[in-house]
Amino acid sequence: MNRPHLDQGTILTRIRCEKYPEINCFGIIVTASCDIAQRKVQKYYYVTALDAKKWITTEVGFNYLLADEIKNRYDALKKEAEGFISIDTLTAMTIDEAKNAISNLQIPEEMGKRDKISQLSDRYDKYAQLVHPGITIQDRSMAIIAILNESNKKKESLIRKLKAIYKGEINQYYYLPMNAFSERHDVGWIGLVLDFQELGFFYQRDLERLMSPGFDPFTLDELNIEITGYTVSDCVRYNQIFFMDDTDVELEGNSVEVTGCIHSPWREHMMQHFSFAFSRIGLEELTNSDFENLAMSVNGWPFGWKR
Repeated sequence: MNRPHLDQGTILTRIRCEKYPEINCFGIIVTASCDIAQRKVQKYYYVTALDAKKWITTEVGFNYLLADEIKNRYDALKKEAEGFISIDTLTAMTIDEAKNAISNLQIPEEMGKRDKISQLSDRYDKYAQLVHPGITIQDRSMAIIAILNESNKKKESLIRKLKAIYKGEINQYYYLPMNAFSERHDVGWIGLVLDFQELGFFYQRDLERLMSPGFDPFTLDELNIEITGYTVSDCVRYNQIFFMDDTDVELEGNSVEVTGCIHSPWREHMMQHFSFAFSRIGLEELTNSDFENLAMSVNGWPFGWKR
């Protein structure tokens, strides 16, 4: 059996990730090249990556990019609903349930029942465009397009947050353009988003098996197990790490594949950001008052201090 060539920066297909359950993710190996070359590793560690276009429409990506807009619409809905219906109750309902609840609110006619219900319904519709139980990837896609077309200010806010990932200002994420792992240089906006909080590992033998022609972990019988040495527990583990064929998630190819490797210096740049995100130490933030005291101290040491 040929050993698949693996190195730091190797990109694998069909990675599962609990955080992104509906997406066929990629795995980018972050194990040190020197350890791989000297065969010092039993496990290969990888960081999870997603097609950038798909990441934008996941719950995680969508809520990051539109956090301000979601909050604004939530606050407006909460203010409109106050005194009539609990905001927690309303936002936990399906769209049909919420619309029915709003239309049946007991509001005195002298308070302008018709206008109040209309205003509350409008606020809810705006919020539900972005957040509601059962929201789909298609719903989020349509919401993003609507936001981009709504105003330049909102479009600029969304673009600014995407650029923050690309510029390395968001520790958790890293943007890897296609030309970092492909020969294509004409589509700079196509690439991968890496989530440094989503790490996993696999064994060399696991990948060798899964890349073997004709290997199907869901057709193992006692004879195959005796011949190959694969066990049922092996197959359970495979399907916890990789997407197999018994899934509704859209897959490409017939097996787990090595789809490319990150070129230098992108590989070193990615690892620099990964190392910082992974080993980052949080410190207590200084306040404006602290810096004001520092500035005031030019007139003498602060009270209680000793030289």
